[in-house]
Parts: sequence; structure tokens; C-alpha cells
Amino acid sequence: MNLVLSAIFILMSESFIKGADYFIYCNFAFFVLNMLPVIPLDGGRILYFVLLLKFKLRTCSVVIKTISCILTAVIIVLGFYIYYTTGYNVSVLLIGMYLFLYIFTSLDSF
Repeated sequence: MNLVLSAIFILMSESFIKGADYFIYCNFAFFVLNMLPVIPLDGGRILYFVLLLKFKLRTCSVVIKTISCILTAVIIVLGFYIYYTTGYNVSVLLIGMYLFLYIFTSLDSF
């Protein structure tokens, strides 16, 4: 839906919609974040079910958890970097912490 909203606002003229560029960037950023192959996000669920077509359940679980852990670590490091450079923006760091807690508190759910 975020990608569709971004496309609609790109196609519309920005001259009569104030702040449309910000809306486009935010929706596209949400789309990219949601498509990351991390377990609770849509991209992680898509990758998990695609892997199930080729591999056994146990193998898919190990692969998706490994990818999720690596990407979550990258998101947390990026969050610290953004906080360090801006001094106030902790949103990426909070997203990374949420994903970290979700992955390690629900290890047996996948």
C-alpha cells in the first residue's frame, strides 16, 4: 500500500498538494523497510514461504533467523549512526531494537 500511495502522489501534480514530496519519501521508506527479509516484516514472511518451496521447515527457519539477525544488527548500527549524527533521531534505532526483541523472544515461533 505504501508503494501504491507513493506512486499515486508521484503521478499527481505537486503544485496543488503542499508537502507531497515528504509524503512520497515517507511512504517509500516504509515500503522499503517492510520489504526487508526480517521475520516479523512482510519481506521476511515472503522469503520464508519462498524458501519453503525448496527446503525443509527446519532449514528455512535457520536461514530466515540468520538473515533476520544480521539485518537487525545492521539496522541497529545504522540507528546508532543516525542518532550520533543528528543528536535526536532515534526512530531507526527503536525499530532495530523492536526487531531484535521480536526475533529473540519468538525464536521457536518460526
